Amino acid sequence: MDTVDKLTVRKAFATLPDRWRTVLWYSEVEGMGATEIAGKLDITPAAAAMLTYRARQGLRRAWHAAASD
Repeated sequence: MDTVDKLTVRKAFATLPDRWRTVLWYSEVEGMGATEIAGKLDITPAAAAMLTYRARQGLRRAWHAAASD
């Protein structure tokens, strides 16, 4: 990934709500599944899976917005 792409990802990631950033960190960086994330956030695995899905969608939208700036 080149420097411009890294900066765009950082910019997009920073715009997300804290909870979305947290769940994305757990799933993408630490490699946790929904059950592990659920335990960390004190929610059900189904809620963790949905939260992760929404956070990924939000990151995609934020990335597109940051890339178009």
